Amino acid sequence: MSDRVTSLLRNLCLASVALAPIAADAQDADPDAPIPLGRLLIPLPPNPDAMLKDRAMTLANNIKAQLHSCAELPAVAMQLQGTVYTKLGTLNPKELSPELRAAVSKAGPGEVAEPFFSLAGLEIVMRCDEAPRR
Repeated sequence: MSDRVTSLLRNLCLASVALAPIAADAQDADPDAPIPLGRLLIPLPPNPDAMLKDRAMTLANNIKAQLHSCAELPAVAMQLQGTVYTKLGTLNPKELSPELRAAVSKAGPGEVAEPFFSLAGLEIVMRCDEAPRR
């Protein structure tokens, strides 16, 4: 495992972001409506071994559990050396890659989709639309 990846994983383990939870509800959503998205990318080397992928996924799930607003994504990326934040903008689900579309389709407004592996690394994508008021 490279020093850069080891450092990234160590920093991800040490990161702790205290955030207030919000409620999210995905009922009655139009599956073809454009969705505003933000992304954190944990770059991984090509063909990472199973142990590295397992560690990265555990860390991604920890990050997912702590995120409650797209406004927090840039700060999280700054805390986690090597992590890249991207404001993806408002995209039509039909324009997304199959992996991203599948992940986003299962998340409601304001929710973080299940982290997934892509050619770029491990992706944590959040819907930046607001959860409906109750």
